[in-house]
Amino acid sequence: MSQQRRHFIQQLMGLGAAAALPRQVWAEKPSAYPAEPVSVVIPFTAGGSTDYMGRLIMADVGSRFGGKFVPENKPGASGSIGTAGVLRARPDGHTLLYSTATFLTNVLLYKNLPYDPLADFVPVARTVQLPLVLTVSKDIGVRSLPGLVDYLRRNPQSASYGSYGIGTSSHVAASIFLKKIGLPAVVHVPYKDNRITSDLVVGRLAFMFEAWSVAAPMVQAGRAMVLGVTSDQPLPFAPQLPTIASFIREKYDVVSWHALFARKGTPEDILNLLNREINQSIAKDRIQKSVSDMGFLQFAPSPRTAMAAFLQDELIRWKALMMAADVPLA
Repeated sequence: MSQQRRHFIQQLMGLGAAAALPRQVWAEKPSAYPAEPVSVVIPFTAGGSTDYMGRLIMADVGSRFGGKFVPENKPGASGSIGTAGVLRARPDGHTLLYSTATFLTNVLLYKNLPYDPLADFVPVARTVQLPLVLTVSKDIGVRSLPGLVDYLRRNPQSASYGSYGIGTSSHVAASIFLKKIGLPAVVHVPYKDNRITSDLVVGRLAFMFEAWSVAAPMVQAGRAMVLGVTSDQPLPFAPQLPTIASFIREKYDVVSWHALFARKGTPEDILNLLNREINQSIAKDRIQKSVSDMGFLQFAPSPRTAMAAFLQDELIRWKALMMAADVPLA
């Protein structure tokens, strides 16, 4: 909104004429928001799939607000450090959280989590779904899922796999996969940062489950291969890549997601505005192409009112997945 128009509206309010303005205008775009730069906290390291997609979407939203939406990486403790920081901010929509299913599932892992994801935050909008691809080091000489199983059986003492930590989607996907193929004892190496990928390409790890956006550079450099995908349906951009479900011939669907959240108490008109803006951005052809190219799957645009039921269902689903992966729950 221009300064001239803002001054005009303020004059009308001072004269008591604001009530004469159409109600719809006020509902659709709160005149004072954003009054200052909006910090969009991404509670993971720079360069990962969450960072990439969060910056892409929020940059597009920010382009309609004078570039006032500023992503900030605040990683640590599986996303809980950055998330707790958002909880300490004012509930006025100027500090937001762009996170993943980990935001929700941390409550299942940690007894002393400094926040309650369902009680302390409100969901704004879903953005994308994130299937993972089973990625192997080129150094181990494996070219297929049966070949990986054979390799793991021949190297039970030396073979290992990496993840981004116990209870993360990369760990859950791998643990369930290994149980299904009868090799649950393969060594798990949890990481706190992106060094996991460098260890994979030099052969210190046999495999990992990773976002395509992170695996693709390794594949394109000839240092890794992808053998399967964790979604129960083939990826639209790589239909030849088999699903893990089709290989193990059992139900298997480990897919994470991204969403935007705000502190509880944030005004409804701001939350509804943000929901509409996010949906507008992800509907753009340019954004949809990036979503597909980077290996994400789209969510159909949905109203904010649908988010509460979605989160409740996801909490139940992820608890079942974690139990299937033998993840110790709090």
